[in-house]
Amino acid sequence: MQKYTVKGVNFEVDFEVLKCSASILSGRFGEISVLKSHLFSAILKNTATKEYKEITSLSNFECVSVSDDEENISFVFENPDGLSCLLFRITAYKSEKFLEWTAEVINENDNWSVMSISYPTPLLSADYFDLFIPVNCGRVIKNAGNIGYYRNSDKENFFYMSYFAVYGKTDGVYIGIEDPKPSIRRYSVEAKESKATIGAEFYGIDGTKAANSFSVNGKCKWQYFSGDWYDATEIYKEFVYAKAEWLPTVDSDGRPDTPEKFKEIPVWVYDYLPNSEYQRDNRPKTLSPTLVKKSQDHWYKSAIELKKALGLPLAYHVYNWHHIPFNIEYPHFWPPKPEFNEGAKELRKNGIYVFPYINALSWEENDFEGGHEMTFENTGCYEAVTDEEGNNRTTVYPQTTISGNPSRLARICPTSEKWHGIIENLTRKMEKELEIDGIYYDQVSATSGRPCYNEKHSHALGGGSYWTDGFNKMMKKINRKKPKDSFYFSECNAEGYMKSFDGFLTWVWASADEVPAFP
Repeated sequence: MQKYTVKGVNFEVDFEVLKCSASILSGRFGEISVLKSHLFSAILKNTATKEYKEITSLSNFECVSVSDDEENISFVFENPDGLSCLLFRITAYKSEKFLEWTAEVINENDNWSVMSISYPTPLLSADYFDLFIPVNCGRVIKNAGNIGYYRNSDKENFFYMSYFAVYGKTDGVYIGIEDPKPSIRRYSVEAKESKATIGAEFYGIDGTKAANSFSVNGKCKWQYFSGDWYDATEIYKEFVYAKAEWLPTVDSDGRPDTPEKFKEIPVWVYDYLPNSEYQRDNRPKTLSPTLVKKSQDHWYKSAIELKKALGLPLAYHVYNWHHIPFNIEYPHFWPPKPEFNEGAKELRKNGIYVFPYINALSWEENDFEGGHEMTFENTGCYEAVTDEEGNNRTTVYPQTTISGNPSRLARICPTSEKWHGIIENLTRKMEKELEIDGIYYDQVSATSGRPCYNEKHSHALGGGSYWTDGFNKMMKKINRKKPKDSFYFSECNAEGYMKSFDGFLTWVWASADEVPAFP
């Protein structure tokens, strides 16, 4: 057994290396202790038998070697559990302030594919600690190790930044995945029995293909800090301003490319046009409390009354302006209801900015029922995101089609040039023919990227940055011809789209334990 120690200002980490395995042994970041755990884990798939296999740095490797000098410590793991031609290299750059990890997979095995590999993250412990998680605008779970907490990004869309912090009364440790081009990742966080586990996994590039070698995108930083979530956020902010490709140009007044009038809006409202007979009972779920019978013109007249009562600028994002039902027959949003322009004209005449809703991610699988020429069956299915078994990644919603089938919205791959054209053409049509001040592109910044394994698409299978790259490419095209006095926004607040939109509709900022980390 060999022991290696890395020390910096207010932190120390020990590693244990045996002949056939290695682990994080112990350590400390101020008040927070580091406990024994593996250095990485990986999921492998046999491309012939479809068998899955999990290995970690604690597995039985043919050889584990270490190189350690003033700048770096590097661990090389060769041929786990009898598998040949497979190597993992895990390296940390050593600084007085932090450890910064990179990882590389060299896979020349003709039978196995590396589907994912975790970033090195330590198992942390303290009698008392608070946990910062990048949910919504940022949340702090007080006394997390004793209260208990668990979240997993496979189950929900919720990680909108890429850093965590575990800290006691005075100091703690920042764990940041610092990636200039945000990649598709799986996150998990668990706190219990005075311990905290933060998991971050990178999907293998060309996953499902045998012999897929790749370098893991981004670096994982462990850094001691004094203070709380705010001080940890300052560390992440330093990375964002120095290296993040998604950060737009900003000055003391924010973004110079956003018209001043939109920055000054203090109140946003939303509602929807009354359902037509064709739309049946389909409506946005969030607006279900407003089912009290109202007049046909209530949707715009009530907003005008509110504007007059408040005496303040008002912005209004509008649902149900289109002929098709909500969550049904997407992306066929054209034509609009004739009454939309009439009401929108009155709203704008009264100083209210109008922003209609569209969905910029999903295609409804049964849209053929609406008699459309271009349908999911003949076009959209080829552009859809598929899992490793070839199934479409689809979400079922409570709305129903003409025949009573539930809404099934398939995610369209953000790299699809066909999809880019559909959303761009819709945008230009809306701007030309509707009384509007901009557009709400739903779901783009609200939906976590999921790996796509469709072999006919232009991107590498599985992991990489193509998800955000694809949507940003789409929006770059759309922004080229954006009207000068217009405002584009999306739902929630995923950092990777900051350049693409003027703002985010952060309606999810509503929990008592939230902190303004994102702002």
